[in-house]
Amino acid sequence: MKELSPSMDAVMDSLIKNLTAKGSMFETENRNLDGIDYPFFKNLLPNLNSLYQMGGQFSDKKFLVHHDKSLTFKGTLERVEKLAKILVAEYGLKKNDRVGIAMRNSPEWCIAFMAITAAGGVAVAMNSWWKKDELIYAIKDTNPRVMFVDDKRCSYIEPFIEEYGFNVVIDKLSDNFSYTHSHRSIACFDELMNKKLEDSILLPEVNQNDNAVIFYTSGSTGFPKGALSTHRMLLNTIFTWALTATAFGLLNQKKDKPAEHQLSALLCLPLFHVTACYSAFLLSLAIGRKIVFIDKWDVEIAMQKIEEEKVTHFIGVPTMSYELLHCTKREEYDLSSLAEIGGGGSARPSSQVKEIQEAFQIPLTTGYGMTETNGVGCINGGDNYLEKPDSVGKATAPTTLIKIVDDNGVEVCTGQRGEILIKSASNIKCYWNDEKATDELFVDGWVKTGDIGFLDEQEYLFIVDRKKDIVIRGGENISTQEVESSIAAHPSVKEVCVFGIPDERLGEVPIAIAALHDKAELSKESLIHFLNNNIAHFKVPVDIQIMCGALPRGATGKMDKLNIRKEYLNSLLK
Repeated sequence: MKELSPSMDAVMDSLIKNLTAKGSMFETENRNLDGIDYPFFKNLLPNLNSLYQMGGQFSDKKFLVHHDKSLTFKGTLERVEKLAKILVAEYGLKKNDRVGIAMRNSPEWCIAFMAITAAGGVAVAMNSWWKKDELIYAIKDTNPRVMFVDDKRCSYIEPFIEEYGFNVVIDKLSDNFSYTHSHRSIACFDELMNKKLEDSILLPEVNQNDNAVIFYTSGSTGFPKGALSTHRMLLNTIFTWALTATAFGLLNQKKDKPAEHQLSALLCLPLFHVTACYSAFLLSLAIGRKIVFIDKWDVEIAMQKIEEEKVTHFIGVPTMSYELLHCTKREEYDLSSLAEIGGGGSARPSSQVKEIQEAFQIPLTTGYGMTETNGVGCINGGDNYLEKPDSVGKATAPTTLIKIVDDNGVEVCTGQRGEILIKSASNIKCYWNDEKATDELFVDGWVKTGDIGFLDEQEYLFIVDRKKDIVIRGGENISTQEVESSIAAHPSVKEVCVFGIPDERLGEVPIAIAALHDKAELSKESLIHFLNNNIAHFKVPVDIQIMCGALPRGATGKMDKLNIRKEYLNSLLK
């Protein structure tokens, strides 16, 4: 095992120790929650709205930038307060009521999330790439009082408004969308912002233990599960990232070169994922960081925005930094404002780490976490990332614990492989409406990740395999069982096997082998068209092979997925 020069780890340990000392903002203590002891931030804020109000200290600085329009921190908070009161006074929102958000990244997404949670509601972050059936599944699952949507998502759910009894707020009216019939329950975001309200409207008191958010996650089962978290869990996450960012900032600061630009992040990841929502969006309120939106990933548009807005932080999946590195027009743009390139969601190939660092001459970071841990887990960055590019780093000190266990749940020795378990006060409360899956997720406060890895002598984590039957495509989790069910729904398909294979750009991509019923006929193109109408585009396999007969099975009669995948990979080498 390669030894690290001790300097960076020693300095980071010293910085964390000083930042968490008694009397400091990040002071920690042990606290018992539901019979389990956790390392805990002593000065955690009372609720998320207290976090939002921290943004007020940056008043007239830019906060949300989209196209040629921008909102200051002050202007954003004014809209948040107004929308929160509208939700309470006009939509009858009560504490613990769910409110869905199903729209592309935008300032309206952020304002809706903040207003919902400030009003005591539970923000349900729905995947904006989902199609009709997937959205309706989440609506039936959480029974939202209101849905915040864009025009595309509105067209999917509009026919179901009366059946499921929810109201709709559309982010902006578009010439490309017309309602099939008029609904009094549909309002436009801007119209709500222009309403006059009574001064007497009060927001409910919200505490740390109140429910705050539901994020959907695709695991090994067929349907996505809603991961429910409280205000405390999110606040612990934000404090964790703030502490880590502060320590890395002190480590990398150049005393002879003061900051030239306002901190700013290019938002390339979807807000319905915890990485973008917490480490990019919510953390920005605490540190005065500007958020710059792009409508969809395009490397040239990204570079243009970095130049125009003097972006300091690039946060994306490894695919994006890879394209940034290899774009032939990179030299045409001034990217000198960049101070850090961060990655997560999927593994960055180790060969790219040194290549990207040498090209940009700025620190790189990567991390490891799950929706179930609210993104908290490990972080690797700076010189140590260059030294150990295959590692996702060390547990985010001092409030996150990681251990490796064998099949019997017994902790293994250093260097031995086993399942990765994570314990922190950021771990989710439960899966919404799924007690069985919740019980399977936790063991004595530890989240069972379903990933296989090992810790080296310096406690750096290496991920080597996965227990869960999922494919991670460009940071998006895909349940192979869900895709198999969608393919099997076609009347010509008898059985199907879906698996992932490595991909240099996206990390992994899904592949399908489908066997047809006797005498049935079906082309690959027809099956892809069928899938595109029923599941999100990123879940559709990049290659589908269609065959007659039966798929191979093992001695027990179970489909032999390992050998099917092996045969497919071998065929690519021929």
